[in-house]
Amino acid sequence: MKRLSIVFCVTAVIGGTLFAWMPLTPMASVALNKKGVVLKKVPKAWFDRVAKKLGAEQIWQWEGNVNGFTLRFPLKKVLTKIGTSIDLRPWFYDKRCIQSWERFDDCLNHHRNQADEKLYQRLDRKFVSKMHCQEDCCEGIGYTGSHSSVKMPFTCDDPDFLKWDLWWKEPYRMDLEAAIGMPGGFKNLKTAKASLHRINALLKKVLPGAHFPEDFGEGRSEFEVYFEHHRMLPPPKNIGGKMVKLLRMLQKEGYMRGLTKADIETIGRLTAVYKEVFYVPRGCESAITIRPPSPRRVQEIAKPGWHALSMSARLDFDSNRCPHIEFLK
Repeated sequence: MKRLSIVFCVTAVIGGTLFAWMPLTPMASVALNKKGVVLKKVPKAWFDRVAKKLGAEQIWQWEGNVNGFTLRFPLKKVLTKIGTSIDLRPWFYDKRCIQSWERFDDCLNHHRNQADEKLYQRLDRKFVSKMHCQEDCCEGIGYTGSHSSVKMPFTCDDPDFLKWDLWWKEPYRMDLEAAIGMPGGFKNLKTAKASLHRINALLKKVLPGAHFPEDFGEGRSEFEVYFEHHRMLPPPKNIGGKMVKLLRMLQKEGYMRGLTKADIETIGRLTAVYKEVFYVPRGCESAITIRPPSPRRVQEIAKPGWHALSMSARLDFDSNRCPHIEFLK
């Protein structure tokens, strides 16, 4: 008895069990174990063409004592945020004083290093202030939501700078983040990176050689990291309708026979993301086994007709095409 295996988006014939774990990408499967249903070997080129029409990424056909196929849909995501950070350690003289703001303040109070104090003031007044669209009104270290001087608002040289969140949590590092495609953020990645490039141009005037990474792999230390955050989009809608179209096309092209109009419509209603549709033939009622034992589930699944299970269940078919189910924990 042959077995079919689907493991983490990989389908292969390995000998009468349908192994299944929750896949990484949206997919739906149909086991054509109803007596009289015949599915011929379908050319890959035909499946590829139909998958494109249905908006699917791939259609897999699997064979054994029970044949069937799986519709796989692309896993789509949308960019929501980018971020970057800079390592300022190379420009500070006393590395011991820049591990925290408390230690840095202590060093300044004891006048341990005037060069580092001037570097801080230059960054604060010439870079941080412009990023916040502010200007100095007085000297000294203040605490106005970040470690910076007291500010007064003024007209921005570059209003896009306000779309960035700037953190200077430790003296040796700055972080930037910006939303993409959201209110108050940038329209797209291209405009955000153009703004980041202008930020680096400003920073270069204040601190020659300093550079926020603008892409992956540009960081010069473990504290210089560029990242992009994505939000996964929900699975496509109306997968059942797409399954109905596929079944009708298979019958029309002569690759499949034996399904009635009612069968196809029922399969379409049951088809959903991460679900496997299968048939319970008459006479299988007493042969159905479920592990761990569950009289309620046996009663539900023992009814002849089409059923659907989560792909987290393991589905076997015996030589009479009767299903045997193991619910995996």
